[in-house]
Amino acid sequence: MRKYQLIYLLTPELTEEELRGVSEKINNLFGGIGAILNEARNPIKKYLGNPIENKNEAFLATLDFDANPEKIDELKKVLESEQKILRHVFLIRKPVFYPKKPRAREYPKETDTQTKIEKPKEKKVGLKEIEKKLEEILE
Repeated sequence: MRKYQLIYLLTPELTEEELRGVSEKINNLFGGIGAILNEARNPIKKYLGNPIENKNEAFLATLDFDANPEKIDELKKVLESEQKILRHVFLIRKPVFYPKKPRAREYPKETDTQTKIEKPKEKKVGLKEIEKKLEEILE
């Protein structure tokens, strides 16, 4: 069995009773084909960016279910025969994998072609030597 999500659009002219009836009819289809309905969200009226059949609004509903891939064709036939459904889409849902934590960044090791530039080492000068040089300069 695979995880699927069905997204479908219903005509906006439906009353609340008709809307409930159509969504219950679609939900009952899953029991007939041996699918397991995990989650059914109530239809919500949405504005469409592009009109479908000269309609700018539609009811959007989604269903999450588990089913055998062979049974999806049966569902498609039933959904296409329903006149109140404007469009429908089946999506295969893949399991969510969370990304691993990033590791500390590793810098490449020095090779023969890369050489370090060493700063010349400075000699430490004592306080007495500084005083002698100052006296020489001031005289």
